[in-house]
Amino acid sequence: MDSDGDGSGDPCDSDTDGDGVVGPDNCPTVANADQLDSDGDRAGNACDPRRRRRRQGRHR
Repeated sequence: MDSDGDGSGDPCDSDTDGDGVVGPDNCPTVANADQLDSDGDRAGNACDPRRRRRRQGRHR
């Protein structure tokens, strides 16, 4: 897969989400330059399912 259409496959891209983080990125599909992980689950807040539901107005 070449998500950004640059001619290099995704595994060869260093910053797949364009957030400026090269190397380990705790949310590689959503830009989150701050890399916050408030609950310590190793998934960035931007990718945390519970936080996503809250942002979308679906509280549980």
